Order: sequence, then C-alpha cells, then structure tokens
Amino acid sequence: MLCIVLLKTLIMICFICKIDVDTFSALAFHYKFMHFLDPLSIYECSESNCSQTFQNLNGLRRHIIRTHNNSSKLTAVNSDFNTNATVKPCHINTSSVPLIDTNLYTLNNNTNSPPLLNTNNFNLKEALHPLNVSAVKFSLQLHNNNNFSRKDILNIQSEISDKILNSIILLLKSTLLDKINDTLLISNTNMIIAEISSLFKYCSIFKYDEINTKGILFPLKFQFQKYYEKNDILIQTLQLYDNLNISDDNFLSNFIQGSLWKDKIKLFQNKIVLPYFIYIDNFEIKNPLGSNANFQSISAVYYSFPLSKNNSKISEIFLAALIKAKDLKNFGNDLCFKHLIDELNSLERDGISINTSCGKKNVHFILGLVIGDNFGLNLNKSLTQHLAVEDESMIRNIQTDVEINDFKLIGIYKECILNQIDSFHVTTNYCIDVMHDLFEGVCHYNVCHILQYYIFDVKIISLENLNNRKQYFNYGAIEIGNNSHTIEKHHLLKFHLKMSTREMMCFIHFLPLMIGDLIPNNDDTWLFFLNFLEIIDILMSHKLTQDLIACLKRLITKHNLDYVTLFKDTLKPKHHFLTHYPSIIQKSGPPRHFFALSLAKKCQLKFANYLLNDTKDDDVIKNDKHKIDCSYHEILTDKLGDKSYDCYSQLKFKVTMSQSYQLPDNCSNVFDNIGIDQNQPVDMLFPILENNEVKALLESWDLAFLHQTCINNYIDIPALKNMQVHHVEKLLLLYPLGVTIKFETSLMLWQKTLFVNISMDQNQLDMLFPTLGNNEVKSLLESWDLAFLLQTCINNYIDIPALKNMQSWQKTLSDDDINSLTEICESSTSTLPLSIPQSKTSFCLETVFEENNQCAYVIDYYGLHNCLNDSCRSIIVTAIINHIIKAKIPMFISLANVIGDTVVAKFPTELKDIYFIKDSINKTPKGKIYSKYFNTIKQLQNHGLVDKKMNQSNESNLPTNRSSSSYDNMIEIEDVDIYISQLHHEVLTWPEIEIIWSKITNYRLKNIKEEGNIFVNWKHFKEPMGYRLVNIDFKKIYPKCSFIENFEKSRSNLLTVLKEKIKDPSSKKQLDEMLKTSHLTENCKNAVLFFLLHSVFIPSSRKTTRDENGKISSKKFSIRDSQNSFVILGKTSAELEELISKKNTKIQPCLLIVGEINDPKQIMVYFDGIKYIINTIVKAIEICFNIFYVFNIEYPLESSNFWLFIQIYYFKIKTMYDKPCIQVNQTISQLKVYENYNIT
Repeated sequence: MLCIVLLKTLIMICFICKIDVDTFSALAFHYKFMHFLDPLSIYECSESNCSQTFQNLNGLRRHIIRTHNNSSKLTAVNSDFNTNATVKPCHINTSSVPLIDTNLYTLNNNTNSPPLLNTNNFNLKEALHPLNVSAVKFSLQLHNNNNFSRKDILNIQSEISDKILNSIILLLKSTLLDKINDTLLISNTNMIIAEISSLFKYCSIFKYDEINTKGILFPLKFQFQKYYEKNDILIQTLQLYDNLNISDDNFLSNFIQGSLWKDKIKLFQNKIVLPYFIYIDNFEIKNPLGSNANFQSISAVYYSFPLSKNNSKISEIFLAALIKAKDLKNFGNDLCFKHLIDELNSLERDGISINTSCGKKNVHFILGLVIGDNFGLNLNKSLTQHLAVEDESMIRNIQTDVEINDFKLIGIYKECILNQIDSFHVTTNYCIDVMHDLFEGVCHYNVCHILQYYIFDVKIISLENLNNRKQYFNYGAIEIGNNSHTIEKHHLLKFHLKMSTREMMCFIHFLPLMIGDLIPNNDDTWLFFLNFLEIIDILMSHKLTQDLIACLKRLITKHNLDYVTLFKDTLKPKHHFLTHYPSIIQKSGPPRHFFALSLAKKCQLKFANYLLNDTKDDDVIKNDKHKIDCSYHEILTDKLGDKSYDCYSQLKFKVTMSQSYQLPDNCSNVFDNIGIDQNQPVDMLFPILENNEVKALLESWDLAFLHQTCINNYIDIPALKNMQVHHVEKLLLLYPLGVTIKFETSLMLWQKTLFVNISMDQNQLDMLFPTLGNNEVKSLLESWDLAFLLQTCINNYIDIPALKNMQSWQKTLSDDDINSLTEICESSTSTLPLSIPQSKTSFCLETVFEENNQCAYVIDYYGLHNCLNDSCRSIIVTAIINHIIKAKIPMFISLANVIGDTVVAKFPTELKDIYFIKDSINKTPKGKIYSKYFNTIKQLQNHGLVDKKMNQSNESNLPTNRSSSSYDNMIEIEDVDIYISQLHHEVLTWPEIEIIWSKITNYRLKNIKEEGNIFVNWKHFKEPMGYRLVNIDFKKIYPKCSFIENFEKSRSNLLTVLKEKIKDPSSKKQLDEMLKTSHLTENCKNAVLFFLLHSVFIPSSRKTTRDENGKISSKKFSIRDSQNSFVILGKTSAELEELISKKNTKIQPCLLIVGEINDPKQIMVYFDGIKYIINTIVKAIEICFNIFYVFNIEYPLESSNFWLFIQIYYFKIKTMYDKPCIQVNQTISQLKVYENYNIT
C-alpha cells in the first residue's frame, strides 16, 4: 500500500505527543512504532490547530494534501503496517530527513503545548519527561477538586500504582526483556520500567517544620507577574482601564471610577498603576464545632484584582499569606504582618516588569481596599470589636480621633500596621460588607419582624402555611439548590433564620411571590418590605448612576425610620452601617464588586472540614492546598465567560416598584386577557418612546434628567397630556419633593397651553368669550387696587364666571359678596365695582383706628408679617367696642356682621369667624365682637355705669349628630346575600375579603344605621386588620379625604402654632423637652404634638349631673380631661388593662398607648372592646376618626374641640351639625395664613 509523502514542505505533528517530523512517512513510522496505531485507527490532524478527525491514515493524508499543502512535492512510500516488515522509503535522504526526532522536548511555561522534538539526537530520559508531566497534571487536577481530601488523593495515586502500573510493568518485563538480547535495549527498557514504577515521584507534598512555622507568605511578585503574563491579561486590563476612565462620569461601574482611587494615583503621574484588594478572614478546620469555635483558627489573607473581568469568581482570588490566630494574639499584628507589608510596599514603590505582546511594561500595584467582615476588619485595624452606632460627625479621620491616644474616648488602642503601607490608611478604607451587614444582618431582623407581624399579629398566614409555600415553590433551575431549612417559631423570636447568605438572598427575593397574594394593598409593613427590596436591588447592581445613589440614600433613611416606627424596635449597628453606604459608594464604586460572598467561599476549607483528616498543622495544609491550586491554574488555563447581569438574580421581574405582589391564579393568561403575545418584546408595544418629543419638553423644563424615568414608565406625549397630580406622585416617588413640585408646576402650565395651541384665529376665540370686552372684570380689579392685572385676565380669558369658580379667591368672599357676584354675572350689564356691603347703621373702621393710637402698631405689624396675632386682634376688638359704646350705637347681628366683613376687608388674611359667627343650629351669634360687647356691657352694669338691660341669649348643648345624611341615598347593589354568605361561610384571604367588603359598603352602612348587633352581622370588624374595613367604609362616604397627607404638609406650621398658643405651664414644659430631645423619632414627636393640641383647644363644655337628693352639679372639663378622653396611657400592657377596667362608663373610641407619650412602645385604637394594633400615631388618629363617622358616634365632650379641629382642618369635612368653636376657627385661620405665605 502506498502513501504520499510531503518533502520537507510541512512540519508533521503527532496529535498524541505533539512531536514534529519533516515528512509524512516519518509521521507514519512514528504512529506505528511509538503509539502502536494501525491504518484503521482514528487519527487527528494537528496542522495549524485543525483538530479534524479521520477514520484511517489515508483520510488524514488526503486532508493534508487538499487543505494544508497545494504545491508540495509528493513521493510514495509503503504504508503497510506489518510489524515484521522493514520500511524502505524511496527517494528520501535519510541523512537529511530523519524519521524520528531524537531531541526530547521540555515543558514550556508559557503555553500548554509540549515543546518541539529535536530530531538530531535522541535522549530517552528527556523522552520520558512528558510522562512525568502528565502525572503531575493529573494529580494537580485532583487536588483542585474540593471533593477530595489530600489523603484521598494519595490513596488514588497508590491504587493506580498498585493496580494499573504494576500490571503494565509485569507485561513489559514478560514481553520485552525475555526476547531482547541487546544490552543497550535492555538498559533502555529497564529505564522505561523504572519511570513507570515511579510515575508520581514529583507529586509529593512539600514539607515544613511544623513546630517553628508560624505563618506562610507567598511570593506575591511572582504570582502577580504570572497572572498578568498569562493570555496577555495586562493588555486587556489596560484597555479596560482606559475605557472606564473615558466613560460617562454619571456612571459608576468599577472601583477606579470612585474618588478614592483618583486620590491614590495623584503621585503616580505617567506611570502604569493598577489596584488590588486584600481580603482578611479567619477560618477553622478539623473542628466539628464550626469556624467560630477558635479551636485552631487561622487568619488568611487573600488578594484580588478589581479590573479583572471575572473578579467575582473563586479562580480569580489568590492566597497571599496564612497566619495562626493564636500567633496573632501572642505576638501581635505588627510582627505577624511585617513581611507582608514590606512586600506590598515593594509592589507599590518598585513595581513589576511584565512581558506582554507589546513588550515589557513596568506596573505599580496600589492597595485599593482591605475587605472583610466587621470582626475581621476591626481586628486588623486595631479597633475595638464592640461596635457602637456612629454619628456622621464622628467618622474617623487622621487629624482628629486617630491621633488622640485615648482608648476609652475613641476605642482605638494602637496604630494599625496597615497604615505603614504608603498609599493606605484605615480611615480612608471606604469599604462596606454587604454580605454580613445586609444578608446576614439586616435581612434577618427585617424578615423576622415582617413574618411575626403577618403570622402572630394580624394572622393572615400561619407558620405551617408559610413553610409549605416555601418548600413547594418553583425556584427554577438556577435557584433550586438555595432553598433553606424549615422556619421555626424560635427562629423568628430570636431574629435569626437558619439560612446561609445565598439562601437568604434566594428567600427574600422570592418571598413576595410566595405570600404576596395574601397581603392587602397599601399595607404599611409590606410597603416597608418593598422599600427594602429596592435597597437590595440597587446595592447588588453592577452599575450605579448618581440618581440611583441619591435614591438609595432616601430609601435607607426611610427604611430606618419605618423600622423603628413599625416594629417599635431600636436600630441595630448594621442598620446604622447602611446610612454610610451612599457616601462610600461614591468613593469606592458599586459594592457588588467587593462582595464578600465570593471571597468567603475562597476559604474552601470552611465547607470541606469533614474531608480534611490530616494530622499536619492547619496552615501547612492550607499552604499545600493553595500551592497546588496555583500550579493547576497556571498549567491549565481556565477559559472564563464574560456574561454578567445588572441584577443580583437572573429573574428580571421588577416587582419592587409595585404596591403588592398579587399574582393571578394562572399567570400564563395575563397577556392573553389583554390580547398581547407573551413573546412579544415590550418595546414593540410602545414604539413611540424613542422619539425626542418628551426629551425636548423635559429639557425646556430644565428636567432633562427625568427622561430615562419617563422611558422606563412608558410616558409619552399623550400620557403627559392626560397626566394628573396622583400620576405625578407615582412617577416621581423616589425623587425629592422639590423635583416633584417643579415637574408638577411645569406640567400644569404646559397642559394649559395646549388649548391656546389649537389652530383657531382671534375672531373665533372672541366668539367663544363675548363678555371679555365689557368693564365688569376691570371694575372689580380696580376695587381691589389690582387694575394692572386686567391684561393678564384678558390674555387668559378670565371673566366673571371664571373668577367666581376660582377656589382660592372664593374663600375670601362673604355670602353677600357671592350674591352680588351672582347678580353681576346674571345681568351682564352692571359696570359698578364689587364692594363690601354696607350696613344701614353707620360704621367706619378708619374712624376707629384714628381714635386709638395702638391701631397704628397693628397696621405696621400686618404690613410686616402679613398676618395678625392674638394681641393685635385684642387691640382691634377693644378699639371697636370702645367706639360703639361711646357712640351709643346699639349692637345688632347685622352690625356685628358688617364689622366682621370690614375687618376682613382691611386685613384679608383674617378669618371672619374670629370676629363674628352665627350658629347654624341655635341661631345664637358668637365671635370676639359680639362676646366682647356684651361682656363689657355686663361689667359696666355691675359698676352701675349703664342700665341693666340687655338681651339674654341662651345656648343649648345639643349633641353632635352626623346621622348619615351622607349615605341616605346610597344605591344598593344586587346579589348582596351572596356576598354576605361568602363572608360568613367561606375561607377567604384578606385581599378577597376587602374586595367583597367594598362591593357591599352601601348596604352595610345602612344596616349599621338601622340595626344593632353590628359585630354579629359584620364579624370581620373584630379581626386584627378590621381597621382596614373601617377605612374602606369611610372612603365610600368621603372619598377625597387625605388626613396623613394633609398633616405632613402642615406639621411644621402646627408646631409654630403650638409654640405661640400653649399657655399651660406643664404643656409648655413638655413641648420644650420634645424640641430639645434630638433622638426622638417622627412618630414620637407626632404623638407629643397631638397630645399638646388639647392645650390649645381648651374644653368649653360642661357636664351636668344630678345626685340622689336631686341636687344639680356642673363640672367644667380640664385639659387633662380632654387628653384622657383622647388617649389612655399605661407603662405596661397589664397597667393599661387595669385602667380600662376602672372606667365606669362606656369608653368611646380612643387611643391606647403602652409606654410614655414621647416614647410609645405600642399604639392601639380601642373601640367597644376591640383593640387594633397600629404602627403610627397619625394612622391611629385617622382610624379612630373614621370609627366616629362610620358608626355615627358622638365625639367625647371632653375632647370635642380637638376632634372638631381634626375634622375641619385635616379631613376638610363640614356638616350642619358642627358646633362652632372660636378656638378652632382661629387656629385654622392662622394655619391657613402660614400655608398661603409659607410662614414657619
């Protein structure tokens, strides 16, 4: 059989041992005698890394002719593989073209391919060297597998030698040695047998002096050099470095983009500088008690490169040093870390020469961060291990705390050894530990509190149900291995779940899908959880923007405040650590890139303790393990992928922006129900978002940074045209209030211009507004001294009907003013200016002011502050009454009404009700004018200065009655009985109960009014979350009321009113204490504010009683009585129950507080024996007020003025049954002045 031979035009490479020869015939001879292959064996082409396989030798020959050589000179050789035949190649110069390479190859350190074979000389020892290399590679691969201990690997080697190699040796001896007579061949055969018998001679473990060895320092320069020379990684790193430096400053995606790195490299101008991180952690092996038992603890120092594309992978984290923990304790940090510090300084000062494809480059390495858990960091920074909550003003710096040598004052007992590194100081080590702070700290506290609330407090889910849902939840292929153990009650009570970091990440990520269908909408605890998920999502992002960092700061602040408010628990140190995260991210970049989870996994012996049964010293074992790992990765290059994700989980549902996680029963039908293909990209549904209309509009508003937010929420021009205020609040939920105000104002102005932009000429506009040409608006503006606004009104098409409907102006009009306006609008012919109606009785306020010199000060005060205080009002009223009495003008209701209108006309910010008000029930006039007049007349009568003739006016204390005029005309719905039956007999989730409840609200409100046994017919009121049902009913009656929102807007103004109006000494002292105490939460401050409001609205009612003898006695209520009817305080729950039981009369709805008013531990709303546990004082007051209206209950007499103020000012509710109160009206007027003129 002939085969074609290439004559010295190609280098033939053996695909088995990688040896190269010059001719194909030599290669065929090599396959026959060196590898015992026959013509029908499987061959592989190794030319130019081809790797194509063939079923026979002829196939390989044809492939080489067609593919790798088009002009080669060919000769024929006999390819008969007869072992007894002698090969005689024809036309081959054996002297110049030998058949076999006789030079043994050596291992190349830079590539994985074996060295070339020199054909001039043959050395058997060098030829056997690849056998030893293969044995070393095999052993290193076993050591790199954490499933094998060192003892297991030694056993494997021994078994291979005994069971396989010894059999091969016996075969060689029996087949070769007995038939070979040549002494040289016998010697060579014995050499081969000897090498096979000692195959693992280079695989023994390094030996150390286990007694005197205290630690191990690895050659960092050598490791750094080999790492960056492998696969030309340095060039790739420098390219990435340059790309990050020229990227947008608004993005942070790596450590080098932070301000900390930019400060470090200022002294290294025109030099190649790269960062690296050091991770310090303690671990323990051979101890069944765990890694924290300190039995044989070892401190390990690792390093990683933040510019590595796969720096989170374990293979990219390397060991730098090992030190016994007991030696650290005995000898101190300085001695143990001295050599490591010297090595790190050398890396920074001298750098390393690294070979690259572009030549040699000298690279300096600077320590970027020292990473570790809180214990490890503080241990190695010489800080106290008993961490305390920090204040931002107390952050460590070199000039202040560190240089103070006082352990009791600053908690630092000595200078840190790491400060000896040139470009590093512990006070600028801006590093955070998300793994331990968040997933092993804050997550446990938050999740345990949340689950306790839903399982034990409101009881919407049982612990057994939760565990079943968790166990049978579909985690998917990625997260299926991270399902945690069963949650038990003692885990929740101790605030520590039995979960690892990765299990906690999985659980908290899927918890909304596990129980979201049971959670009612807008639940405060659930909103807290959603806010927490947003924090996690931002912290685990690969890229962060400045907007996200600002958003993170707001979310963390809200999270910490809500944690204290909702759960009545103190913040833990790890909660406080979160407050520093935004500023640290600005300096060091996204915390995901120095996440301690991967670094902790690098301590592989942590989770392989049971596999290591060696008796050697722990640090020696770890050192051996690491050297073997480094050798394996140096020889076998690991091809790593570049795949990365923006979110910490591959699941891309952004549920953290929704109010609850209520999924439909059949998720696959969601898109079908709205006619959208599930596989259709979302961008295809909204194709108009890519235009620049929205962007241009936002730029004109100076709000261009909101463009991405609009894109994410699919806001286009049609959406902006129809956007309302509540839409703006949802869109800009995460932005500061100033941004929201600016966007809302710009949006409203833009929407108003849309009408003007309609293509309509001036004549058509004039046809629409025929009344603008008359002088009615002009006359009215002139009467107000605002004639300059006429053109503005014309431009905006403002006529008399438009003015009449302006709410802010309409509030300042009296009934007579409105009647006059009505007449003007109806007649459309009047040209007279609108003026204040005059009484038949002559009265001039200017004359009164001329007679009293103090009135000039009142005018000056109003001109300066644009409002009046109580002293100014007293001066005005006194001057008016003195003028009336001197002029002997009789007091009539019409005169008091005119005086009130005149004062309000003179001082527009004043409220007429302060000076005159007419009771709609008793028709009895009240107010400062009317009361002051008759009180003065009475005093004059008592002194005999005037006759005792005056009209007596009796006021009757009719009970407040809001008897359901709001829902007398409500329409009943169909199938009420079906819904009621479902509520009584079916097992429903709370969201399902609320849905049914809202459908039958009309029927229920009538039923409550007409029938008794409320809690028998509607038993769900007694449930822990029954207050939500009360809110549903109240919203049906008054859908526009927003108590909490109104209170937040006016809180600062209310505090100002309290400072001015509180006269009671004890109340004033309590207010001062609240203002001086800085650590009070918002909830505590709000509780004090509402408690002190009773000192402003002093009770005016009296309680009349008759004893057994028929004697009538009257009692006037005090401030303390008003406060006690509003809230019952008890230091403990038992004391609170005792106080409730001592009440002789039936208790009306009120608040119950365990603790002090300035430190409420628990807040409840009490109603007919039912106690609703509420998180905040503001929410509790809202629910208590709703109970009054839903169940048509009178206010307590003691605190009726307080509740009237809440009703009118915060809920904006006025009824015909409201009993007027001057204190309430005056306070509301003052608050409105503060609102209109931003006075604080």
